[in-house]
Formats: sequence, structure tokens, C-alpha cells
Amino acid sequence: MNHKKPVYKLKMAQNVFNTNASQAFPNRHDAVNWVNKVLEANFSKIEELCTGAAFCQLMDMIFPGCLPLKRVTFDAKNEQQYLNNFRILQNSFRKKEIQKESICVIPVERVAKGYFQDNFEMVQWFKRFFDTNYEAHEYNPVAARGGGRKTKQEPGKPGRVALVGQKQMNTSADVKMATTLISETAEMKARAKVLDRERDFYFSKLKKLEQICMEHEHDGKKEDLINKIFEVLYATEVRNLKKKIQKF
Repeated sequence: MNHKKPVYKLKMAQNVFNTNASQAFPNRHDAVNWVNKVLEANFSKIEELCTGAAFCQLMDMIFPGCLPLKRVTFDAKNEQQYLNNFRILQNSFRKKEIQKESICVIPVERVAKGYFQDNFEMVQWFKRFFDTNYEAHEYNPVAARGGGRKTKQEPGKPGRVALVGQKQMNTSADVKMATTLISETAEMKARAKVLDRERDFYFSKLKKLEQICMEHEHDGKKEDLINKIFEVLYATEVRNLKKKIQKF
């Protein structure tokens, strides 16, 4: 008697979208800590996610078997290997019917080049995607990586610290501090650009509103309303603005 193997319907992904109002992490440290905790890894900064390996494993953790994890290069050392990892990741996106609009706003090529802001946006999206789609199950991330690079750094050989001079150790600490400051500066610049865009967006709305008011300033019945709008537009202090708004 022949027994057919039961066929299970593959679970499709629920799409999520990145917005300025839905940031999963307030800063880069929380983002790196989350990846390290989930994958039992030891990344020290956002830019190290540019290999794509961590994103591949997060996808495998959410949807076990959705991508060939053995083909992921966990010790990737160049951009070509990074892009190969991202191709594997993108294939899994198509398999799970993740909408292009959900993720394509994040340029993979820039992520692979190690740009901070693009990697930060990528991990922001992945956190929200993970929270929306992950269902708790047994998963050993270290074992799943198999013979690939254990993303945690290997401990140094015994006695090595004793061979390193104090001056060299201090230099290493200075370099690490400088790298941290550079990353924080890049993060602040990126956030400033976002604020600049939002400022310009709302300012353009105000300019348009002002133009409409000027066009209809002497329209009889509308004149009182127009004058009140002008009062709000030209209020010079916050407390004066609140008083003007309360008149409506």
C-alpha cells in the first residue's frame, strides 16, 4: 500500500515597512546587541553586518529551511562574497512572497559596501520583520552555522596578552574609541539629514498654505478664516501660537 507524503502549505511572510515613526532601535548599540543576542554572535558595530550572513541566518531562524544556509559564506572577506550572500537572502524573500516595496527601499549594494546608515536601516527593518513573523521554536544558531565562521570572535591564544606592550594596548583602545566616535558622528549626521528632510517637507506645506491664503485674502466670507490662518502662520512664539490656535 503506497503512502503519500503529506504536503504542508508553506507559511508566507507578513510584510512590514520602514517608516521614520516606527524605528525598532533608538541607537546602533541596541541594534548590534539584539543581533548578538538572537544569533549568539559577537558583532562590535553595525557596519560588520554588511556581509549579509547575519541577515541570512535571521531569515533561516524565522522560516527554517527557506534558504540554503550551508551556501552562506560566514567568513566572507570581500564585496563579491557579500553580494552572493545577499542574492541567497533575496531568493528567500521571493520564496516567502515578501513585497518589493517592503524592502527594496534599502539598497543592497550600499549595505554590502558597509555604509552605516544603510546597514542600520536594514537591521531596523529586520527587527520589525522578525517581531511580526517569528514563532518561537528550538533553534541553535551556532550549530546552524555549522563549519562556517562562528560570528563570535575566537579567544586569543594563551600568553598573547603578556606579549603585547602597554603602549600597544593603549593604542588599540584609542583606535577603538576613535572608531566609536566616527560611527556615532555618522549616525548623528544621518539623523540630521532625516530631520532636514522633514523640516523642508512641512515648510513647503506652510508655504503652499500661505500662497492659498494670499490668493483668497479678500474673498468676503472667507476673509475671517484667512486672517486667523495668517495669525497662526506668523505667530513668533510658541505661547502666542497656542493662543492663536485656540481661537479656531
